[in-house]
Amino acid sequence: MRVLRIEEVLDKRIVSTEGKLIGHVLDIQVSKQADKSTEPTYTITALLCGRYGLLHRLHVALPFARLLKVRPDTQIVLWEHVLRVEKKAIIVRSLPDKQSYSVPAAPEDE
Repeated sequence: MRVLRIEEVLDKRIVSTEGKLIGHVLDIQVSKQADKSTEPTYTITALLCGRYGLLHRLHVALPFARLLKVRPDTQIVLWEHVLRVEKKAIIVRSLPDKQSYSVPAAPEDE
């Protein structure tokens, strides 16, 4: 397993194998694997991009979306679709649009 530093992923272009620009990495979703005998390790599960990606990173996407009465459309590219990480871009498998999806909105406050 290759170890990546956050700066090797954040802000990179996400490009399909056909050269189509999907967006820029604005946030990363990770999962934590912990074993009592070793230090925890973190695995990238998804890359976030899109208009609300940066707001999601700053934890203000939902408040802004509610204020503007829009649905946050942060796109998620699952890490399993990443083919390789290059110096200037992350190359992903081409996917139908429906496989890039939005972060679910939080339930409305009551």
